[in-house]
Order: sequence, then C-alpha cells, then structure tokens
Amino acid sequence: MRTPTARQFLKDVSNHKMEVLHSDWLYRNAIFSQEKNPNLWFELITWPHVLTIHGDMGTWTFSRVENMFDFFRCAKESQLRTNPSYWSEKLCGGVHGGSDQAKVWSEDLFRSDLMRRIKEDYGDFSGNKMKELLMAVNEDILSRQGQWELVTAANEFSYEFEEDRDNRGYLERIESHRKARRFHLDSESIPDGMTYSYHFLWCLYAIVWGIRQWDRWARSVHPVDILDRKRMEWLFGDPCNGASRDQIERILRDTSSIKEARRLIDKFMLGEGSGDGV
Repeated sequence: MRTPTARQFLKDVSNHKMEVLHSDWLYRNAIFSQEKNPNLWFELITWPHVLTIHGDMGTWTFSRVENMFDFFRCAKESQLRTNPSYWSEKLCGGVHGGSDQAKVWSEDLFRSDLMRRIKEDYGDFSGNKMKELLMAVNEDILSRQGQWELVTAANEFSYEFEEDRDNRGYLERIESHRKARRFHLDSESIPDGMTYSYHFLWCLYAIVWGIRQWDRWARSVHPVDILDRKRMEWLFGDPCNGASRDQIERILRDTSSIKEARRLIDKFMLGEGSGDGV
C-alpha cells in the first residue's frame, strides 16, 4: 500500500493558494486550492479545542487543546513532520473517536507482518522445523485471498510437524492425543493488517502545511485586522483603565510594530494597561 511522503505532498499543493474566509482569534476558516481546479482542495476550520480538515481527501476532526494550531505546529518551518500515532488518538467521531477510523486493511501488510512475526516469535525452532512451518503457513494461510479468509485461516491454523508424526507412540496415534500435540499460532503472532490510510496521512501533512501558510499570512497583517468587531467588543467591551474599545483599537492601529501591537493586546486581555498611554 502506498503512503504519501512530505515531498509528494508538497508537489501536490505546489499551486495551492490560501483564501481566508474567517479569522476571529481561535475561530478560523481557510480554503486551500488551485485556481479553477478543485483537485485536492481542502479547508481548515477551528474553534476552541477543535480542528477540522475537510476536502477532497476526507473529513477529519481533532480535539486536544484550546488552540489546535498550537497542537499541530512544527517547531521548524523547514520541516513537515507529522505524528500519525499520537495525533490519531485525538480524532473525534461517534462516542469514543480514536485511531481506528484512520486505518484501513492492507493485505500486503498482513502477509509481510505475519511472516516476520512467525520468524521472530519462533526463532528458537531448528532450521528444518522453521522451514517446514513457513511452508505450511504459505500453503494453509497465505494461499487465501481477502481479509476474512486470511485472518480466519491464521486463527484456525493447525499443523503437526513431521518429526512429531514420525515419533508418535501408540497413545499419540489416538485422535485426541494428536490434536493436543498439533502446533497453533499464538494470537500475538497474528497481525491485524491495519495501517493508516493514504487519505489520513495526506491530511496530516495538509494540516501542518496549512497552518504554516496561515502563520505567514497572520504575520503580514495587523493584529486588529484578525479580530472581528464582536471579538473586539468581547475583549474590550468594558473600559480598560479608563480607555474605551475605540480608543484601544486606535492605539493598536497607530502602533507601527506588529509585535508591539500583539504585546498590547495581551496586556489588555490581562486587564493591564499602564505605561502605554492607556
């Protein structure tokens, strides 16, 4: 089964552009797509504690922290790293959510994992005995097709080694004793054959990449422009050290440094204000 790589993903979105539909603190909505081409489009939607990605590669909703962009951000912009195992645990869906909804059955993976686990779990078998076991597994299990047939055959696998057949005593020729001596695969040796789907892995890359595009956009605009009127009223509805919301907004817009404006917003949100002309 194919899995997407960071290089392949970047090729897929090389012509994508971001359109910001909504920006209101933790409430965000942006669409990423090619111009006049809906192929592989996706959108990111966030609200407190939740992020949803929706588009050509499916819909996935995650919940973990208040600001979900912080949860998915890469430490280094030069990297496009994902964490499928951990992130899939934060999937929402139904009653319990969880990683199962991100996985699909892979026959190739089941076959390769089964042979690998047998060689590891029964590594103390002699060379001839291991060879005999692998031949039996190929004949009785791997000759089957499809998930149900393969898994059923593995769980029902029963084999009597040649050396046991040759060395049977009188009692062992009785059927009940023969069954007791037959070899069965341990349940831990039978893989589930499940792996993360191509669509899910692609969407994880899309989340990380999309957040990066958003952050670049946010750094290029004034912080006040990211706040809609309702959010400004929520932040500054009551006078802050005698300053009205309109006065605070004017001060922020007059601030030449975007970094300084963000610092002022943080101070206003904490109910502070002295020393900045407010």
